[in-house]
Amino acid sequence: MVTRRGPDPAWLVMAAVVAALGFVLWSLISGAYHTGAPHYTMYGPTMNGVTVVASADPAFADTVRESLGAVPNAMGAAWGFDVRAARPDIPHILVVPISGLEGGESPFQNCLNPGWRGSADLRRGIVRVCADWWRGADDVRHAVLHETLHVAGVGHYFGPGPNVMCSGEDGRNTCADMSAIHDLGRDPDTVAALLHLYGEDGWEPPNNMHACPKYNPRTGLCEP
Repeated sequence: MVTRRGPDPAWLVMAAVVAALGFVLWSLISGAYHTGAPHYTMYGPTMNGVTVVASADPAFADTVRESLGAVPNAMGAAWGFDVRAARPDIPHILVVPISGLEGGESPFQNCLNPGWRGSADLRRGIVRVCADWWRGADDVRHAVLHETLHVAGVGHYFGPGPNVMCSGEDGRNTCADMSAIHDLGRDPDTVAALLHLYGEDGWEPPNNMHACPKYNPRTGLCEP
C-alpha cells in the first residue's frame, strides 16, 4: 500500500511568506512614484550667457567635460560649456568630486548610500558629485549632468521616465522608470524644459525669467 504525503507544511509556510513579501514589495513599488500629468519643477534660468564650469580636481575635469558634452551634442554648439581644470576667480558652476561620508544635510545624503549621487547648491552654483571608486563611470557622468542642470534652473521631472531629471522627493520616486540616462537625445522632455527657460539661442540672454512650479513639456504650459 502506497501512502501519499501532502505538501510539506514548512514549504507551504515559506511559499506564503514569499508571496506576502512579493505583494508588499509590489504595493510599495506600484505606489512609490508620482502619477498625473508629466511635469518639471523649474527654478528659473541662471546661466545668462556664462557657461564656465570649473572642476576642483584637475583629474576630474575630463569626466565633467565628457558628461556636459551631452548638452551641446543634443542641442547645438550654443549650449556648450567651457569646462576648466582649475577654478577661475568667479566660476559660474564649480563641480566638486566627493566620496565616503561627504554629502548633503540629511544623514542619508552621503556617498556611502548607493541611492544618493550628489547635490546642487543653486545659490552658490556648487555641484557635488559622488565619485567613489566603486561607482560606475556612467553613474558619475549622469550625476554631473543632473546636478549641473539643476544649477541651470531645471528641477526634478515627475512622470513615467526614464528622464535625466528623475530623482526622489519625500521618500518617493519622481518617475515610474528610474533608469538613469545620460543622452539628452533620448530625453526630449528635458530638451523642451531647457528651451522653455533659455529659448533657441543657447545660454545667451534674454531668457524666460519666471520660475515655473509645474512645467508640462508636452504642452509647453506652466503654472505661475
